[in-house]
Amino acid sequence: MRIELSFEDRSSISPAAQVHVLYRPARAFFTYPCPHSDCDGEFELEHAVRMAVNDRTRTAQGSVLCGGARVSEPGTKRPCELRLIYDITADRDSGA
Repeated sequence: MRIELSFEDRSSISPAAQVHVLYRPARAFFTYPCPHSDCDGEFELEHAVRMAVNDRTRTAQGSVLCGGARVSEPGTKRPCELRLIYDITADRDSGA
């Protein structure tokens, strides 16, 4: 399984893209922390992975908005709102 993650952030510099490749029989979790070091959010992609595994094309694409919060000034936080764009490709033999 190949999971490609890219990010869009309108309020600051977008984090670098990531690629995760998982091989059978790897134990896998599909929760990824927000790449902003000052954010407490995470992205849950289990549903998207299941869609890719169950779809006849063996792919799933979409985006998710970070629901976490980032420190803006000492003692205050603001919504992160980093957008994760994912592209998941499952091997023909995958059965996640």
